[in-house]
Amino acid sequence: MVAAASILAIVGLVDVLRAFDARAGHYASLSELDRAYGVLHSRDLWPPREVVEHALATMPEDARYRVVFGPTWRVSQETKWTDEFTAGFLSYFLLPRSQTDSASAPWLLCFACGASELGGRFHVLSQSEDDFRFGRIER
Repeated sequence: MVAAASILAIVGLVDVLRAFDARAGHYASLSELDRAYGVLHSRDLWPPREVVEHALATMPEDARYRVVFGPTWRVSQETKWTDEFTAGFLSYFLLPRSQTDSASAPWLLCFACGASELGGRFHVLSQSEDDFRFGRIER
């Protein structure tokens, strides 16, 4: 009886280890960005991945950038927490770059903002369908 239970336990352990090995192999095959941001290529991801990827690839690691929400960007109070979450996500995801409120920052992530909020000419480098833009301020 003990021998049969031991054999069943060993077979079960081998199956579990095989499943974990397959999962580890899948995760190891993902890029660093896929592991950090997620592997879903969906329009439901916020902020839009393609714009964030472009910002990550374009901005130097010592860059300063700012996040601006324009006056027409989801003006309802119930989405205010989403905007704060988005700015916080970008702050940590784009590290070691530093997020600032200073208008002197040359890089900008802009949510439906117009020329009056920008403090200079905005050269758009990447843009999503829902008016999330990444670019550089030309002074």
